[in-house]
Order: sequence, then C-alpha cells, then structure tokens
Amino acid sequence: MRRSQFDRTYVYQIFSGKKTPSRNQLIALAFGMELSVDETPKMLKLSGNRDLYPRDARDALILFAIHRKKTVFEANELLNSHGLAVLDP
Repeated sequence: MRRSQFDRTYVYQIFSGKKTPSRNQLIALAFGMELSVDETPKMLKLSGNRDLYPRDARDALILFAIHRKKTVFEANELLNSHGLAVLDP
C-alpha cells in the first residue's frame, strides 16, 4: 500500500471495518490499489460516497491521474498545481 501513502496498519483497519475512511482517503487508497477509472467509482459507490464527477475540475484531474496510472503523490502535485485540495495521505 505504499502507493496510497497509508500506514499498513491503517489499511488493515479499514478492511477489517475498524476504521471508516473519508472519500479522499478512499480515492488515495484506489491509487494504492491501482484501481481503474471503472473500479474506483464502484468502490466509492459501495462505500456510500459520491462518485467521481468528470464535470467537477478536481474530480476530472483525479480521473485523469487514475487513467494515467499516476501515484497519489503525483495526483496531489497535479491537484496542487491547479490550486485544488489534495487527497489525504
């Protein structure tokens, strides 16, 4: 899970149901799991979170980064360069 920049213990707590991650944390986790642009929205929907919306500038950049197989660090650099909120590490 290094690509998500989360501590291994925290990831285990998420999967065991002990922790409930935010939407941003789930997106960062999707980068770590190398989910596709089709798989990431499914994960968000299954967790009860809002889907990635391509007409939203931030979500569009996140989708672009996922499609290009960027790391969460690279996605955060992209978001930051456009003056948008980064994903939680």
